[in-house]
Formats: sequence, C-alpha cells, structure tokens
Amino acid sequence: MSTQHSTELSSRAIMAIVGGLAGGSMWLLFDVIHDLIENGHVFLLLASFVCGFFAVLLALMGPAPERRAAGAAAVVSGVAALMLAWVSLRHADIETTFDTAFAPMAWSWLIFIATPFAATWLQDRKSCFDYALLFDISWTIVVRYAAAWLFVGVFWGVVFLSNALLGIVGITIIEDLLDVDPVPYVLSGISLGLAMAVVHELRDYISAFLILRLLRLLIPVVLVVVGVFIVAIPFRGLSGLFGEFSAAGTLMAMAWGVITLISTALDRDDEAAVQLGWMRAATQALALLLPVMAVLAHWAVVLRVQQYGWTPHRLGAFVAALFILGYAMFYAVAICRRQGWAARIRRANIVMATGMAGICILWMSPVLNAERISSNSQVARYISGTSKVKNVPAWEMAHEWGYAGQDALDTLRAIESDQQDALLKRIEQAENASTRYVFNNGLNADGDVFSTEDFLANVTILPSDYTLSEEVFQPYAFYHWDTWVPNCATAPAPGCVLILGDFDAQTQGHEGIFFGVNKGVGHFFGQRIRLVEGKMNVGQRLMNEQNEYRKFSATQVQQLVDEDYRIAPSSQKSIWIGDIEINPNN
Repeated sequence: MSTQHSTELSSRAIMAIVGGLAGGSMWLLFDVIHDLIENGHVFLLLASFVCGFFAVLLALMGPAPERRAAGAAAVVSGVAALMLAWVSLRHADIETTFDTAFAPMAWSWLIFIATPFAATWLQDRKSCFDYALLFDISWTIVVRYAAAWLFVGVFWGVVFLSNALLGIVGITIIEDLLDVDPVPYVLSGISLGLAMAVVHELRDYISAFLILRLLRLLIPVVLVVVGVFIVAIPFRGLSGLFGEFSAAGTLMAMAWGVITLISTALDRDDEAAVQLGWMRAATQALALLLPVMAVLAHWAVVLRVQQYGWTPHRLGAFVAALFILGYAMFYAVAICRRQGWAARIRRANIVMATGMAGICILWMSPVLNAERISSNSQVARYISGTSKVKNVPAWEMAHEWGYAGQDALDTLRAIESDQQDALLKRIEQAENASTRYVFNNGLNADGDVFSTEDFLANVTILPSDYTLSEEVFQPYAFYHWDTWVPNCATAPAPGCVLILGDFDAQTQGHEGIFFGVNKGVGHFFGQRIRLVEGKMNVGQRLMNEQNEYRKFSATQVQQLVDEDYRIAPSSQKSIWIGDIEINPNN
C-alpha cells in the first residue's frame, strides 16, 4: 500500500471517529445530560460549546493537523459559548433566549465568520487577513459541508431501503440496531466525518469553482430586476415600501444577495474574477445600485422605529440594515475611485466581516442588550404619551424580553394615569395568555382587553342556575374573544347562548354547545365546549351529515332561551329542540 493511500485511510478513520464522537455527544447532551443539569444556563454553556467545537473541528480538520485544529476549535467555540451563556442570563428561562432568535443567530454567525480566519491562521499566521486565502477557505468549508450532508442524506436513504428490503424476508437486524438510542446519532456523525474526509481528498475535483461560476450567471438577471424596481419607485411611490415591516426584510434579503453576487464575481483576485467587459460593467452597475436599496431598507426600519419604538426585532433589523449600508458605501466609493476598485471591495469585505463578528459579540454582551433597550423605549413612549395602552407590547415584555421586560411591566404598573385600569388589564391578560396569538385575539379593535364580564353580559347561559367563575375562561377561550364578544353584543335576538351540562357520563367534566353568530350572517352556528378541571376548552364547530357547518335559525335559538328544549339520551345525551337533535360530539 502506498504512503498516499495509507495517509488517506488514516485521515478517513480519524474524521469518522471525530464525527462519531460528535454524534454521540449530541445524544448525550440532549437525551441524557439535559435531564441531569438543572441549571439551564449551565446546560446552554455546555451544549453551545460542544456543538460549536465539533462544527468548527470538522471544518478545520484535513487542511490542518488534528491537535492544532482542536485547539483552534476550542478557542472559537469557547468564546462563542461564553457569549451565548452570558446573553441567556438576561432571562430566567433559557427557552425565552431563543424566542427572538437573535441570540442564537449572533452565536452561529460568530462561529461562521471566525472559522475561516482560524483556518487561515492555522495555515499561515502571517496571512490571517489575506483575502485570497480567506475566500478560498470560506467557500471550501461551505462546499465540504454541503457535499458531506448530502452524503449523510443518501446514507440514510440506503439504510432505510436496506431495512425495508430485509424486512421482506423477516430480518430486522437494522431496525433493532437503530432502536438503540445513540446509534442513529453516531452513524450520522460517522458518515458526516467520513464524507468530509473524502471531499477534502478530492478537493481538486470537488471545489467551489462550479458554484461560483453558476452564481455569476445571475448578475445580469438581478441587475435588471433591481434596476426595474428602482425605476418604478417614482411612479408607484413608497407607500408599499414603508407600509409593512416585511418590505424592509425583502429589501435587506435582496441586498445581501447582491453583496454575495458581487463578491463571487470578483472572486479571490483579479485573475480569477470575471473577465468579460460587459460582466464587469454589470457588476459595477449592481454595486452602484446597492446604496439605493440599502438606504431604502434602512429608512424603512427607521420609520418603523419612530412609529412604534424599539423592539429586539427592530433593533436586529436596524443593525442588519446598517451593515448593508456599510457594504453599499464601501462598494460605491470603490467603484467611483475607478482604478483598483475590485481590490478595494475585497478589502472592504474583510473589514465588514470582522465588524460583523464584533457586532455579534456586542449583541451578546450588555453593550447591546436588545431587551433592555426595547423595554426602556416602550416605557418611555408610554410615559410621554407617544404610545397608547393598545400599543404597549405587554405580551413580549412578559414572555420574551426577560428580566428587562419584567422590570418594564413593574414600572408601567406603578404609573398613575387615566388609562391605568386598562393598562393593568392588558398586562394581566398578557401574563396569563399562553401565546401571542391568544393574547392578540383577546383584545378588541381599540386594543383594550375583552373581559369575562363583556362576554357574560351578552350571553345567555343555560341552565339558568349554572354559574361560571372568571377562572373558567383562563386562558383557553381568549383566542375566541375577538369574534365572540363583539358579535354577541350586536347579535340579533335572541343573542348568543351557552348550554352546559353532563352530556357524557363516561368523561370527566361537563360538555356543552355555544350558539353564536358571525357578523353579517343571518344564522347561528354551534361550537363544542368542554369544561375540564375548571377550564373552558373550545372545540370545533358542529357539522352536519354533508360535512358542512350546521346552521341554526334565530327561532331555534329562541326556543333554547325560552327553555323549550330537553336534554335526553340518544346513544348519548343530546339537546332536543322539537325533533332536532344536537350533541356536542356530532
């Protein structure tokens, strides 16, 4: 066996072992250790370090010796893990750290940006900021991981097909093996590591060259689209751009795509960059149009902040728009200076990449505490009168903004104003609502809280001696308040009716039917209701035999109000309005 083949086998074995260790570590972390470590912040520190360590290690191994790669991976993942654990201390529960997604995004971006710099440092410490080397290594890592994960998918496809084939003849060895908890994790890791080793061996054949050449083909297409968009603005106006926050997101996503295309066109150096005159001109034109998109995106975010104040999402969008604006200015200035414009853009890419790594660190540090900045902004807006009760993001403060959000709610509770009762009701419902959807749909058109009294005042409850406590409606019925309360208040006679009783003796709690009406509709509908452990659970609407919603006339509902009905058994007890049978389960 030749020395080269021996080296390749050794490299494959080492990468497969590291991949297997990575897979086994994932199983240990999330299936075993997760239940043993009570402190969520400690677990997050450990989990983020292990995940980051193996992700970076697999990227660095092959081009770099194992020990040096492990050291560099430990440094990169260690810094990122410490920062993520630090930002999680803003929350009592680590799950809420992930609600806005910006903290894990900052963690992943920090690792993604730092890994190519670590790889260049391992190869040549003096060339750590050499653009050509950084460019090649960055795209090589992307290609290696993409090809390796593709192989993992094919590997599992073969495993499942093999298991199905052997199952035909009654052999279940593969299925039995996969039933052992850590095995799927370890096999995935082994196949990933092995694939990355092979891709590295074939780096002369499997490279980013094809991807970069294909991406360049999009430059003329994107140039036309962006050009048409900019030309159309004076004719169509900016109302569509600044009317919705998602428009800014679309602009920023397109701008990031333009930045990527320009970088691929310029490649690692002038020799590898686009050579055709018209393609270089198209690249320059795209770079000159980028500031227009960047300014519009930034302006859209700023207007939104002026209208509604800071939130973590708006602060994240503002930072992203700021970086896009930085890229755009660098690119435009480089083009305007003409000579050596491509080299200037490459240098700008290094500056912006290091800046992004720095901002990721700042985001996870107290310097850019998004929750604190947002909470202070919203409280200040309410105190100054700029924001009304309906605009206070009470649910986000209670459930997503950690300790800063709780402090903001305490501050708002202590404020004395004419709207204090409404504000306290809004905060109370926000704290009781399990999801933002439940909270938002428990508010009326003015942003005030729909109370239990609002509902009971416009609903007839049968039997007439049946009483419901306010706790019954917490929190399951809240997401119907936005339609039930106003529609019942304006419903035609006899209005809404709620019938409750023990329809099914075999189940715990009481069942019933809510007869309501949609605004502008002349008939009533029936909706299943169940009371379980003192809480109202709202089910689906009643259907007829044609699988359509059942319709009830005002006359039929009036019979209920007049107590001209009976509850009698069929296969189960049902409501009988004359000859019409209604059951909560049909």
